[in-house]
Amino acid sequence: MPALFRSITITESDRSKLREELDRLFEAEVDDNEELKRAEARLVKLERMEKNLQRLALEEEISFEDLKEYRLEIEAKWSRLKTTGDAIR
Repeated sequence: MPALFRSITITESDRSKLREELDRLFEAEVDDNEELKRAEARLVKLERMEKNLQRLALEEEISFEDLKEYRLEIEAKWSRLKTTGDAIR
């Protein structure tokens, strides 16, 4: 084989290493997708929680002070999950 072909040919050991690296890359991507799905599901849950809190406040089953406290907690969780989702994407 000419030297040029030898210099650009992937050896069997290099091919094996490349396959291993690609497998790890794709496994990490699948893990990231699962984490993203979990974060999105938690965001939906937080939206429902906030709506339920607003309904409870309107029906005067919780005080507006409690509503404010819960809303701050929800906003903090929302922010962390959005940051997590953005980092994964």
